[in-house]
Amino acid sequence: MNLLLSARFISIFLFPFLFLFNCTTNEYRLIGITSRLQEIFYYGKDFSVSAWNVDEERLSRVKLEIKNSLAVQNLENPKEKWKEVTDISLKDGNYVLFQIFPESRVLAEFLKFKFQLNETSPVKTYSYYSEILETSIRGRYYYPGPFYAGGFYGGYGGFAYPINSRQTEQVSQRIVHSYNFLVLFSNIQVKKNIFRITTPAGNLIEFELNNP
Repeated sequence: MNLLLSARFISIFLFPFLFLFNCTTNEYRLIGITSRLQEIFYYGKDFSVSAWNVDEERLSRVKLEIKNSLAVQNLENPKEKWKEVTDISLKDGNYVLFQIFPESRVLAEFLKFKFQLNETSPVKTYSYYSEILETSIRGRYYYPGPFYAGGFYGGYGGFAYPINSRQTEQVSQRIVHSYNFLVLFSNIQVKKNIFRITTPAGNLIEFELNNP
């Protein structure tokens, strides 16, 4: 019995650490932006960025999102583009996903980024836009007591504790705008990847990732 409880205890606490470990090995760490203040004009004061080393699972999701984007565009050769996206594979090289989340949709001129991985230029870049509906629910239990009861005209009163309570919820929703760039680089075996993005305003966004 003790052995079974110990096994459950280990599995409960070990799984989150393994999950976090996998996340940290795939997500690039943001080092900084040379002038965030200048970028606020383009993307809003609350914009954020992220970068990911693309594994097989993430690549499958990204390919579906690119296809969704292709389906609503007027392209000259849509079938060729569709086949090209279908054939995307990790065998092509090293894929990095860069994402920027502005406060609103932005002009195409604001999305002309330049990418470098370990000072090498990309082989190819796929870009697409997506929306994320973010829903947050804030709930609390409301107890209308204890409250003071009685005591009218000098009489004696006391505190009453109601049996029933009710729960209130506040639901809020917002659209998160996501501009995504799947960037292909040649395979480079180094201990640390340095991923740099030059913005249209000329600022530098820099990420790093320690390779296992």
